[in-house]
Amino acid sequence: MAFLCDKCEAQFPQTPVGKSEWLEHRAEHKTGKAGKTATGEQIKKSMSAKEIKQQMAEEKKTRKAVKPKLTYRWEGECSGCFGVLDSIEIDAGQAEGKTVSVAFCSHCKKQVAYRPVKKL
Repeated sequence: MAFLCDKCEAQFPQTPVGKSEWLEHRAEHKTGKAGKTATGEQIKKSMSAKEIKQQMAEEKKTRKAVKPKLTYRWEGECSGCFGVLDSIEIDAGQAEGKTVSVAFCSHCKKQVAYRPVKKL
């Protein structure tokens, strides 16, 4: 058994010295001075929802989507939301033996690319 810190999951031995270290550690959390756990690891600062959204927006700006590629189905990612593309085949209005293969993002609900192809 050990004394556990509820803020950072640090463990202290269940001895009188361990208890005093545990109490000091808890007090440091309240004053904002606790920067490391009892094992010496750096404590990660919790992020607000606004900070998480900003970080995700920055990652989205730097990331590049995989361009659509047609094999027997479309492969790649949507350039808007980076969602996986679905393949749709449309025969309407095409000559006999031809079809249109459409890359469609089901998350954004938009057409990403298309190409007329022979029917398999």
